[in-house]
Amino acid sequence: MTVCDLLQDYDSAVRPSGRTPYNDTRGAVIVTTSLNIRSISAVSEKNMEFVAQFRFRQEWYDDRLRFIEHQGLLSSDYRNFEFIHVARDQSLWIPDTFFQNEKNGWYHMLNQENRFLKIRSDGKLIYDRRLTLHLACSMHLSRYPMDHQNCEIAFASYAYTTADIEYIWDVPAIQIHEGANGALPNFEIASFKNGSCTSKTNTGTYSCLKVEIRLNRVFSFFLLQLYIPSSMLVGVAWVSYWIDWKSTAARVPLAIVTLLTMITTSHAINSNLPPVSYAKSIDIWRLIRRRPKKTMEMQEGDFESIEMVDRGPPRSAGLMEEGWTFHDTTDLVYIGQRKRVELVRWCSVLSSRGRAERIDIIARIIFPIAFILFNFAYWSIYLEEEDPDES
Repeated sequence: MTVCDLLQDYDSAVRPSGRTPYNDTRGAVIVTTSLNIRSISAVSEKNMEFVAQFRFRQEWYDDRLRFIEHQGLLSSDYRNFEFIHVARDQSLWIPDTFFQNEKNGWYHMLNQENRFLKIRSDGKLIYDRRLTLHLACSMHLSRYPMDHQNCEIAFASYAYTTADIEYIWDVPAIQIHEGANGALPNFEIASFKNGSCTSKTNTGTYSCLKVEIRLNRVFSFFLLQLYIPSSMLVGVAWVSYWIDWKSTAARVPLAIVTLLTMITTSHAINSNLPPVSYAKSIDIWRLIRRRPKKTMEMQEGDFESIEMVDRGPPRSAGLMEEGWTFHDTTDLVYIGQRKRVELVRWCSVLSSRGRAERIDIIARIIFPIAFILFNFAYWSIYLEEEDPDES
């Protein structure tokens, strides 16, 4: 018996009748499916997608392709059956399965097409093919980078309703290769389960199955590259309060360097994330950066300029260079006003100096305490185990 003999009166445009050796009633074609996932990689938060490579197997009965009649209940052991391998140029009816969340994909063709199609003697077809797909994954990043993501692989018939095709899971339904986690630098596969996603539309009800994969983000990378360095920057910002308040040349560059470093880090992180409308946990953390504040600091040159004004000659034409003999009362009033203004300036300088020193002393205590309290609240909230239904 050859495939050519079976295909003499075979029409690949007509779906099978749904009859099996176990059920002689016509109906929908039952397609038994299973996935062998080889790897999951390239999880992209910015594009909301991931890449999956897997073997996709479909099995169904086509009573037109039986070539040996079996009596009684058939065994599920394939050794009790004969098989015919079908070449790719021979036309058979194959389910029009498509992946609902696929964005791009391809079949593997090296060194030859990675697929096989077998006809079992009782009319059962076994179709196995290797695929790599870019699949959409809706992600919620409010807990980023301490989040979990639930991604799925969903497939259904493109044209046939449940009256023509029904998908069911094989046993085992899903197998994940032991090295699948090796292709995920920032994630690990926490769990997976199979389910149904059958949907009803204006054109009918379509059978659909899905694989739900829970991905846990590996936090160690962000701890070493973000949280520890930014905590060190906070420490550097705190050191500036111990520098003398008159040392503007030392304090200002320290604050500017700290701020620019945090801005650069924030830009590097946001470049890999989508522009979402809600705050992420990493956004909350970045609020710890020290903001430059306007301090009332005076340089030594300010004091010298005031003293020079004190020693400067009177601008009134009636005053003598020595002896300060007054020409009229106008000059006397002018000098009194001038001295009063300069006295007020001196008092302001002394007051500003005391105020700046008091601010530094208070900040040396409040700054670390505020940072410790912030860390306690932050890690208490975001290290709490997330409800699987929320991700």
